[in-house]
Amino acid sequence: MSDASTLVDSKVSASGEAKSLAIEKFNGQVKMAYKNDPQIMAYFDLENVTGTNVVSNKYLGVTSVQALAPGKDVRGSDHQFDKNSLVIDTSVISRNVVGLLDDVQDDINTKGKLAKDQVRGLKNLENRMLLQQGVYGSIINTKVKRTTPRVKGHGFSTVHVIKEGDELLEPLKLMAGVEWIIEDMMIQDVDISMLTIFMPWQEFNALRDAERIVDARYNTASGSTVRGFVLKSFNVPIVPTNHFPNKARDHEDIDGEDQDHHILSNTNNGNRYDVLTGTNAEDQEKCAALVVGREGLLVGRSLELTGEIWWNKANKSWYIDTYLAEGAIPDRWEQLGALMKGAADQAGLDARYKRKITRTTDVTL
Repeated sequence: MSDASTLVDSKVSASGEAKSLAIEKFNGQVKMAYKNDPQIMAYFDLENVTGTNVVSNKYLGVTSVQALAPGKDVRGSDHQFDKNSLVIDTSVISRNVVGLLDDVQDDINTKGKLAKDQVRGLKNLENRMLLQQGVYGSIINTKVKRTTPRVKGHGFSTVHVIKEGDELLEPLKLMAGVEWIIEDMMIQDVDISMLTIFMPWQEFNALRDAERIVDARYNTASGSTVRGFVLKSFNVPIVPTNHFPNKARDHEDIDGEDQDHHILSNTNNGNRYDVLTGTNAEDQEKCAALVVGREGLLVGRSLELTGEIWWNKANKSWYIDTYLAEGAIPDRWEQLGALMKGAADQAGLDARYKRKITRTTDVTL
């Protein structure tokens, strides 16, 4: 039996001075992380400002009506005004650095791919900021906490609770909870055409499977035409998203470390962007549905989304930057509502749930 032949390996350096060379066949595809961008900003009125970092809204209360009595003077009635201000006090930036050799030997247009991914990262931050402020505004502006409206004729935010567990994904009970919020908004004269419902995918799919959600075409607050979904009972747009508050994700810094505060939070804004956890019905991570009107948040931007790719002569590297400055704050309280997961009195929810159950009666033959 002959000896095995000695293989000749041309990619191995005999002296060991050079790295082994493998011939690579690149298929031209670059796999990037999957990111869900529901374009939540499109559902709000965005105010762009220049020369300042403050966006303000003013509110006008309702006028009182009085009877006209013969021979008596007509009294001038009191009228209330109020103001809400958003201070855009934090700029955010995403930066990557590409070395000279990496750029020369690039076969996938690394700079362009990084710039595209940075935009997606900032849009994720924007979506999460808007949802967090919606949940935050719903929790802190209820009638129990505020007592009096901002001005006469305005209302309060709405919070109802659904029990966690299997009951949460019971379609009729989940739908009853969402409709309960909408009903309370309508009682406060909120225009239902201004509302949008945001839901995590699990809760959304529970309603979708039960055919409580239907396909539709509608226009957002920004005027964009969207092919999406609406709630069957009220014809309100409903948007599924992965961007509901998550403290472990939203408080992570550039080094992957968990921080006490969100990157947009600071003492000037009272750390308003922090994801609060731990308290029943006030744990922002336990939101099963958020109902928001287009005026529910005051949203502003003082620095438009800007991208730059520039050459640093000092260290001979390419810098890829994408940055913007924007923020949001709760505005019209009555246009904010949240269905929270937790333990609470179920009487109101159960009453609405029973309205949806088809009752049968036993008949003795």
